[in-house]
Amino acid sequence: MTDSCIAKLIFRVDGGPQIGLGHIIRCMAIADMIKSLFRISFLVQNPSASVKSLITESSFDIVDLPETSDYAVDANNLINHLTGQEFVILDGYSFRSDYQKLIKRHCHTLIAIDDLIAWHQYADVVINHGGNARMSDYQAESYTRFLLGTDYSLLRKPFLEAGMRTSFKTLSTFYPHKVLVNLGGADPENISKRVVNSLLKETVANQIVVVAGAANTHYDLAENEEENRVQVRRNLTSQEMVSAIQECDVSILSCSTISYEAATVGKPFIGILTADNQSFLSQFYADNQIALAVLKKDFTDAELNDSLSLPVSRINTSLFNQRRFFDGRSAERITKLFRELLVN
Repeated sequence: MTDSCIAKLIFRVDGGPQIGLGHIIRCMAIADMIKSLFRISFLVQNPSASVKSLITESSFDIVDLPETSDYAVDANNLINHLTGQEFVILDGYSFRSDYQKLIKRHCHTLIAIDDLIAWHQYADVVINHGGNARMSDYQAESYTRFLLGTDYSLLRKPFLEAGMRTSFKTLSTFYPHKVLVNLGGADPENISKRVVNSLLKETVANQIVVVAGAANTHYDLAENEEENRVQVRRNLTSQEMVSAIQECDVSILSCSTISYEAATVGKPFIGILTADNQSFLSQFYADNQIALAVLKKDFTDAELNDSLSLPVSRINTSLFNQRRFFDGRSAERITKLFRELLVN
């Protein structure tokens, strides 16, 4: 089949140092799952060089949109790239009801990625991989179809492959000697530094691996970097990130996509609530004992230390519950949806 015969899919998504890369990363995960079915492009407001590289290195096209906070203007900028035949995926907290209604009139199929559950949905499909998401929580049109829960985790291929290879194994001991720290792709408040400095006050962690994402502009990730204890790694590929998680005893992560990645790989983690929009996810972790603990971003040293000092039985409970919710097969389910959309 020639490119001209393949349906076109457009992602409308933004990301950068202030808002992070979470929306872009999960859209890229979907793009990788369905790239054999569509010609794919990303439309991004004023993308940074790091965002452009992230997308183009995965062999997807990117189109620069002008920066604006007026989303009626932004909708028209998107419409200028539509003929009525495209599939459009919206991922962002500014693509609300009015925006959806406008775009839906100018595309073939509209899909919304949503984890706020804060406005009426006019999309044909809503995807929310939050573990506690329920259809009854939403206001939507009668035609709207929902893909909800961790069965539809929006994760990149290396994490899903690692998840399918992972099985629950009971630990007899747990010593958090090697700790991975990642507070998202941007970490605008440099919470990583607070975590590292807190860990350096204790002796239990003799190696700290700090992973800074592509949009992280901070270079002062510890006040007193001890050469033998702190290692900073930047711009890891998804496969390198899988290996980094696997090599560490425990991870300290933002309650964002990275925490889903660790849960799928099958390693214990402590969640840090770094943004208000993570409240649903942090509640899911607490309700189901998936994270060892969920801490607020103004955590105390004692709270972090206590979370690293849990009995091995609690670690095993967390690992067992991860397997209940994350099986690494979300790509199969999401691809099935898009195949169905193509024939309708």
